[in-house]
Amino acid sequence: MSEKQIPEVSVVVPVCNSVRSLDELHFRLVKVFKGMHANYEIIMVDDGSSDGSYLKLKELRQKDKNVKIIKLIKNFGQQSALICGLNHTSGKYIVTIDDDLQNPPEEIPKLLKELKQGYDLIIGIPKIKRHNIFRNFRSSLITWLINSILGFTRDIKRSSFKVFTKEVCDNVVKIKSSFPYLPAYIAQVVSFDKITNVVISHNERRYGNSNYSLKDLIKFLYNLIFNYSLIPLKIMSAIGLLLSTASIIYGIILIIRKVFFSVVFLHGWLSIIVFVAFLGGLILFTLGIVGEYLIRIITELTGKPIYIVEEKIID
Repeated sequence: MSEKQIPEVSVVVPVCNSVRSLDELHFRLVKVFKGMHANYEIIMVDDGSSDGSYLKLKELRQKDKNVKIIKLIKNFGQQSALICGLNHTSGKYIVTIDDDLQNPPEEIPKLLKELKQGYDLIIGIPKIKRHNIFRNFRSSLITWLINSILGFTRDIKRSSFKVFTKEVCDNVVKIKSSFPYLPAYIAQVVSFDKITNVVISHNERRYGNSNYSLKDLIKFLYNLIFNYSLIPLKIMSAIGLLLSTASIIYGIILIIRKVFFSVVFLHGWLSIIVFVAFLGGLILFTLGIVGEYLIRIITELTGKPIYIVEEKIID
């Protein structure tokens, strides 16, 4: 590949059951890059779609050879599809954007302009989110939890609409994890002072519904906590320390009352049984947490793939 053929911008789009939005998404992306006079590639990763999205992607490929298609054998999740796409980028700058058009492609030049001011990563943040009240609250809560777990500062807000350098991309794809999550990878390879937010417009969803259910979000947070933090172990350590301290203090109190005040203690079998049952349950719970970490360590060691490619059209 000659220097002239290397794209300036690589766009990665995870695609899942979004056949109705793909034509418009492609049209608007192409219009943006033609307006910028920039060479580009659009990497569409079909994450197990069942609505004809892959056939639509092939149609787009026939019209525009800058469209590269990767089809996964099944649905591995948005984050796996993202990492797959990032592994196939060749541009100087990388853009990640969803397939639902809620984040306008027309905002890409604004993000690129800010990136060139010396940043490594720009995250597009909607001034007003076009979601219902419940989803906005849920999103804010999840963002707070994620920032707390990953160590992001409060002023860095999360979004799937990102622009970053090829160097960041290359460092991100070197990370191997059974639970891929791009913000967690970014937290490991990018200094927080090289990250900033840019306010963008945000559209209402016009095509389909969100692919994330409440069950998916709970599973996501569960995996995030156990893969990228030691919070459960720290909590159990704190509980163990508190119980040990309380037991020692209570034992000292009993000895003082027995020695100095001649207090006679009655046998309390019920209280002993309850206390032993409580400790037994706590021990089993702690073992369960340790077991969860061990399972994930074994999964990492066995090298479970985060995605498997069925077909790709990228040449």
